[in-house]
Amino acid sequence: MKKLLISIIILLSINLCFSQSQLPQHRNFRISIPQQKGTPTNINITNSGEYILEFSDLQIELLFSSFNVYKFEKEFPTSTTPLLQTIYEIETDDIQLMTNLINDFSNVYPIVEEIPTALITNTPNDFGITGGAMIKDFAKELMRLELAWDITTGDPNILIGITDNGFDLNHVDLSSQIVTYFGPVIPTGNLHGTKVAGCAAAATNNNIGITGNGYSCKLLLDAGLNINNMLELSQNGAKVINASFVTGCTYSQVDQLVMDEMYNNGTVVVAGAGNGLSTSNQIVGCGPNDLYYPASYDHVISVSSVGSRNNIGFVDPVFGKVNWKDCHEQLIGDLSTTHTHNSEVDLVAPGYQVLSTADGNQYAEVWGTSFASPFVAGIAGLILSINPCLDPDEVETILKTSANNIYLIAENAGYIGQLGAGRVDAFDAVILASQMAQGSNIQLTMSSTDANCVGPDGDGTATANVFLGCGGGSSTYLFMG
Repeated sequence: MKKLLISIIILLSINLCFSQSQLPQHRNFRISIPQQKGTPTNINITNSGEYILEFSDLQIELLFSSFNVYKFEKEFPTSTTPLLQTIYEIETDDIQLMTNLINDFSNVYPIVEEIPTALITNTPNDFGITGGAMIKDFAKELMRLELAWDITTGDPNILIGITDNGFDLNHVDLSSQIVTYFGPVIPTGNLHGTKVAGCAAAATNNNIGITGNGYSCKLLLDAGLNINNMLELSQNGAKVINASFVTGCTYSQVDQLVMDEMYNNGTVVVAGAGNGLSTSNQIVGCGPNDLYYPASYDHVISVSSVGSRNNIGFVDPVFGKVNWKDCHEQLIGDLSTTHTHNSEVDLVAPGYQVLSTADGNQYAEVWGTSFASPFVAGIAGLILSINPCLDPDEVETILKTSANNIYLIAENAGYIGQLGAGRVDAFDAVILASQMAQGSNIQLTMSSTDANCVGPDGDGTATANVFLGCGGGSSTYLFMG
């Protein structure tokens, strides 16, 4: 990700208690079972956790009996999408099972694909803020949050869902914000999710710690880095979901269907685009600016990073031209210090050296699209607080239309078209959302080629009540004679 900072990547393993030298690494893959022939007729689980599977087809049964299987269950049990209801997750210690299914039983299992281990998209350089010291929050200043909060301080009925590797549920700046937590309690220490949650919706105006972009919006949290966790949050009322992880640079038809279902539920999904070299160095076959998922799926707002701390032209005596406001390169002139940029990025937000919550009632400076993404999710929460009936497309349109154009900055000239609509601007976003609120009086202007066409006020103009969101309805256009 950058030369001046030590990269720390957390890669979660499904074998927490054993090293690879002790046991074969377990691998997970998914299959679709559209016909009864491919479904086990009976499943027995041994004391060691192995699945003994029986099938009506003896050839399929023989294949599965040749491998150790530790899971065979529906991957998306609560999904309402017909194809997703046929998807099963299989865990084994020999991925050859997946290969054999592809080669020998493609007519029975038309979809067979590996489920990649999720990679957290942060590269933190943490320190605790002691003694309650006040530190200027450059990121929120750049996004104009204080002005936005003059328009709305959020709505506790707007729930922001986050699925991650765990959270400090007792953090003084998070505990009052959490409506529901799904999953097991994860021991604290350096949990990535604690930092992500703070960016989206840390408790605000409480004389403690930091502010969260969503202000009064609340949190739904889930421990787990997989797509089904996201779907469950959507089904449990999350209006916005943040995903600060990547599953790789390979498109999955199945995962896209999950994104579609959440979209149809009315859920706005936001995800980190990736951390450039820091991410690609951890995933074989992926480049720093490839399309990473889930950020690059349809119906997902992909977020990359810009600086927020120093004015353009500032030269740090140690690090030089670093962390310039609205510039994509963290170290100006060093292309290797950028986070992921590509044609599917929708927006950028501060993602270098930003403040958030950390385990143990601490606070930290963090780096990564893991934190740029929940900044945008929090602002999406503010937009929905003004008009909760906006659909995901309308929220995305507001975020993009109100974004700050950063392509005019010379240092971003090499990234035109790869940083989306620009840097998110909370103030302009909530202003636009308030103008779109149900019953707003918006003056519309139309030109007419008919010289006799005069508006109802006699001067070629009129004011129309435009009903958007929940109300739906019509509008009266204005005419210029």
